[in-house]
Amino acid sequence: MKRHQHLRLMLPLVACFLLACSLFQREATTEAQQNEQATRVAQSIAATLTAQAAPAQASISSITPTPQSQTALSAAEIFARISPSVAYIETPTGTGSGVFIEEGYLLTNAHVLWPFESVRLVFPNGTEFIDAPVFKTDLMVDLALIGPLETGIPALSLADGEALPVGSSAYLIGYPGEVEAFPQPAIAGGLISRIRQWPAADITYFQTDAAIAGGQSGGVLVSDSGQVIGLSGFFFAEMGFALSASSADLSGRVARLIQGDDMSGLGERHISTSGGQREQTIILSNVWDTAGYVLDAPPGSDVEITVDSEADIEFMVADAFGDNILATDDIDGVGAESGAFTTELEAPYFLFVRHFEPDDQALQIFSNYGLAPYQDVDDGTEVAIGETVAASIDYPGDIDYFILNLDAGETVEVVVDSVMIDPFLTLDYPEATIDDILSNDDDGGGLFGLNAALTFTAPQRESYFLIVDDSPGRDFGGYFLVVRRVE
Repeated sequence: MKRHQHLRLMLPLVACFLLACSLFQREATTEAQQNEQATRVAQSIAATLTAQAAPAQASISSITPTPQSQTALSAAEIFARISPSVAYIETPTGTGSGVFIEEGYLLTNAHVLWPFESVRLVFPNGTEFIDAPVFKTDLMVDLALIGPLETGIPALSLADGEALPVGSSAYLIGYPGEVEAFPQPAIAGGLISRIRQWPAADITYFQTDAAIAGGQSGGVLVSDSGQVIGLSGFFFAEMGFALSASSADLSGRVARLIQGDDMSGLGERHISTSGGQREQTIILSNVWDTAGYVLDAPPGSDVEITVDSEADIEFMVADAFGDNILATDDIDGVGAESGAFTTELEAPYFLFVRHFEPDDQALQIFSNYGLAPYQDVDDGTEVAIGETVAASIDYPGDIDYFILNLDAGETVEVVVDSVMIDPFLTLDYPEATIDDILSNDDDGGGLFGLNAALTFTAPQRESYFLIVDDSPGRDFGGYFLVVRRVE
C-alpha cells in the first residue's frame, strides 16, 4: 500500500512547481474548452444554490448602482471621506484591514482572521477594540464579519460599481505592510483594468493596478466618486495587479450572514482547542481516512508526539501558516512514530494522522500537550452523479475524501472549483495499482486557472475514492465538488 504514500508526497511537489512558474500560462486545455467546462460547472453549482432559500431582505442588500455621471472627487477628498471607517486588524499571526458597514459590523476577509475567534481592531481616530469577536465567516468566498461593535465611527454603505467601464479610476484604502500599533490607513490609486467572473458563486471581481501589499486584505476598493464598490482580497505581486470582490455581489451574502444564514453551505467550521487530551485513540477505515487534531501550546513549548499502531502510519504537524513543522514516516514498516518540536507562534498547530492499510486500523496518539480532535464532516461523504457538494479544506494539510459509487462503464467528469485553495484532485479505488490512480492539478480552469478536473470511466462496479486537498498544502477554505455524467 506504499503506493499511496509516494503519490501523496510526490504529486503536490509537482503542483507547487507549476504554480510557482505561472498562474495563467497553462496549455493543458484550450481557452474554449476551459470556458465550456466553466459554464457546465457553473450551471451545476447554480442548480444546487437555487434550491436553497431565497435571500432574506436586509438593508445592506438594497444598494444602488454608482452612476457614471457622478462628480469625480480628488484622492484627498476620497481618503477623507472613507478612511475614518477603515480599521486595522491584528491577530497573533498577521494583520489586515476591514470596513465598518451600516449594520454595525466590520466586514473583512475570512483569511485575515483565521483561525482566531477574536481580534484586535484600531480605527484611525484611535478607537481600539482589544478582543473584538468574530461573528460569522463565509469560507467559500472569503468573507467575515466582526462585531457587532458599539462605536461612533461612521458606517459606510456598499455600492454597485459594476456599471463602471474598464479604465475608470479606483482607489484602494487599507493598511498594507503595517507595523505600528496604532497606524493610519494608506491610499493607492489606479485603474479598473479588467473585470473577472467567478460563475460558481456569481461573484464579479474588479482587477486593478493600484499598488497593494500584505495587510491590504479586507480593505476597500473605492470609485472616483467616493463609493465603496469592492472588498480587496487577492493580489499578484509579480504580475502587478489586485482583485477586489464586487460589493454588489457580496451585499446579499453579507445580509444573510448577519441574519445567521449559512450562505456557503459549509456549516460552522471553527477551529477550537477545547476538549484537548494528551492521549487519543482513533480508528481509521482506509488509506485516505485521516484524523486531525488541534494543539494549542504557548510559544516556546517543547512538544513531543508519538503515534502507535499495528499498521504502517505517518503523521505531520503544520502551523497556522501551513509550514510543516514536523513530519515522520517509517517507510520500512509498522511501529510507533515519534517526533518533537518547539512552538513559535501564539496560534494553534495542526496534527494530521493517517495509515496505509485498506481496512480499519486503530491508532493511539500520545502528546505532552492536549490535542483537541477536529471532526472533519467532509470525510466519507457519498457523492452522486449530478450532485454538487460544498466542502472545505479545514486547515493546512487537510485531506478530504468522498465516496462515488459507479457501475462498470459509467463515465463521469469531476471538477473542484475554488478561489480559496489550489485544488488537487485524485481518484482511487481499493484494487488500483499506482498506474490506475488518476490525479489532476490545474486542468479545470476557474478564476485563477487553478481548478482541478478529470474524466474517468469505471472499469468495474465499485465504490471509488475522490480525494481533494490543497496543492501546496498551505491554504484552507471552501470549494465546490461537481460530479456530472459524460454520455
